[in-house]
Amino acid sequence: MPHFRGKEFQWLRGALCTVDRSFGPLLDHCFHHITDTHVCHHLFSKMPFYHAQEATEAFKKVLGPYYLKVYSFTYLLTHSFTYVLTYA
Repeated sequence: MPHFRGKEFQWLRGALCTVDRSFGPLLDHCFHHITDTHVCHHLFSKMPFYHAQEATEAFKKVLGPYYLKVYSFTYLLTHSFTYVLTYA
């Protein structure tokens, strides 16, 4: 994930560098889908959350390769744990 400093940062660039991260159907529902539609939230912060899933699917197609894919929460947790055990 890129980090921008000073004049490199622009609102749109920052919004497009956020990622959607699913915590599974139950937690996504409990969190009103703010984590699995996070890019949409940053691009359209005034949109009601109940339209975020539909909007996310629509703009994923528009963004194409500019939509940052993220691995599942369980994969990242396992990967981080394994990394710490290996290199700590």
